[in-house]
Amino acid sequence: EGHHLSLNFTSIGDRVISATPHCVCADPMEVTAGLFAGLAPIHREDYIGRDLVRNLDTEQLARTRRTGDVPNNVRAGPRRAEIAAEPGGIAFTELSDETQRHLMLGIAETYISNLPHELAHAHMSRLEGAAREALRFEWAGGFETSDLHYYRLHGPALSIEYSTRERVSHVHTLWREPGNDFGRAQLAAAGQKDLPPES
Repeated sequence: EGHHLSLNFTSIGDRVISATPHCVCADPMEVTAGLFAGLAPIHREDYIGRDLVRNLDTEQLARTRRTGDVPNNVRAGPRRAEIAAEPGGIAFTELSDETQRHLMLGIAETYISNLPHELAHAHMSRLEGAAREALRFEWAGGFETSDLHYYRLHGPALSIEYSTRERVSHVHTLWREPGNDFGRAQLAAAGQKDLPPES
């Protein structure tokens, strides 16, 4: 059925300053029959999250796991923007090798690379230096494609969530920029008085 797609772009003149909130969902995650059999629009987003947790050692995984039940939806949805800034999970600085660090950054790059190249490059540049060091990753659920699972990559510059719902084949994803959804922070810096809502 395709499911939800919500793409938001904010611009000043001809320059796009924000591409969030960015919500891409699929049900089913992979088409199993018919003309589009094999189509899986959120395939990379699923696999890279599971690749990261599989590369963590036991102690790291314990710090990564979210307590409680597996969320059955993204948590920082409409009117819940504050959840995007909640702490939790393992920090980028607690990763022990280059593979782990590459996979954590790869999650962000997987979502951001869906944008046109120049815009994607601008958003990735926001993850340099201190913003990269502040990234954290949390996980809930099993590690197999057949298991319900949820993850969140978050820091001052972004919040990315991936959530299976009642069925593993029903997936919601959400990318937000805490404080800068709809370009709010950049519009304020440019002197705009009438700003988009925070949530």
